[in-house]
Amino acid sequence: MTPDAERLAREGVEALRRSDGATARSRFEAFAALSNDADTPWLMLAQAYRLTGDHEAEANALQKQLANEPRNLAALLLMGELKIRTGDDRAASSFCQTGLNVAAMMAETPASLHPMLQNAQAFLQSSTAKFESHLIDHIDKYGAVTSSRVSHALDLLLGKKELYVQQPSSFYFPGLPQRQFYERHEFDWLAEIEAAVPAMQDELQAIIAADQEFSPYVASSPDRPFSSNPLRDDPSWGAFYFWQNGKLITENAARAPATVKALEAAANIQHRKKPTEYTARRLRLVGSPRRARARGSRRRRAPRTPARRHRRRTSRARRPRSRARVRRASRRAHS
Repeated sequence: MTPDAERLAREGVEALRRSDGATARSRFEAFAALSNDADTPWLMLAQAYRLTGDHEAEANALQKQLANEPRNLAALLLMGELKIRTGDDRAASSFCQTGLNVAAMMAETPASLHPMLQNAQAFLQSSTAKFESHLIDHIDKYGAVTSSRVSHALDLLLGKKELYVQQPSSFYFPGLPQRQFYERHEFDWLAEIEAAVPAMQDELQAIIAADQEFSPYVASSPDRPFSSNPLRDDPSWGAFYFWQNGKLITENAARAPATVKALEAAANIQHRKKPTEYTARRLRLVGSPRRARARGSRRRRAPRTPARRHRRRTSRARRPRSRARVRRASRRAHS
């Protein structure tokens, strides 16, 4: 940095401290003329433009800073405040939210930015409330039908509910509905299970009194590498198996007949139902055009005109020949 550049930068900083926007602007613009984009203090220049009320120049300076550092926290928050002042709430929400996300990833945020972070959080809360009010007013105005699914979608949009998706550890089964809770009436076997709960509790207490501890649910096997699961071989997370690896453990089942009976009844009810996905696939298969043609309703062919026969011979001639066809054609040519 040249002595002139150092002097201009020092005078610009002093002018900002005095809130002298015009002087700070002239000094930093002169500094920028002597430097490249990477060395120009765009944040300070943006603050000078802010003091002079030049929103366009302020936005350009902040964009220069973000081009060099897309996750610069101060630049994001300053841009959010600029968008608030100019009435662009959607852009302001985007910059404020990104700034808060960046701050959440930092080990420690500068104390000088804490007021700006609080302002960004307050703006997002008010913006969300305003958007919700606007959305509900329009739904009521136009008489839109709000089902439970639509209400759930609106809650997800407004951040009132969280989206729960499958997170299996070993086996992902596609096509299952992404639902947080299922309704009680969807399980007609539940009443039978609930009726057996007192007897099941008595059997459980008797087993606990006799055995004290269950075998660890995550158990080591000599035929497998040791698992990194923190519950490995931990009896505090134990299991008393009625079925294991697809087989009934007869000695355990004999000690809890009411429990096993209730579980078997629930399994039998589920087994008697036709899987919805299988039924839907079967219907699609039966009603498909391919199946219809297979049952005899073949598509009629157009009559073979001379032009059509010529195209057929031409297309056959263009097909790649196999080795056997080439040999046969060669023998006919030399015979």
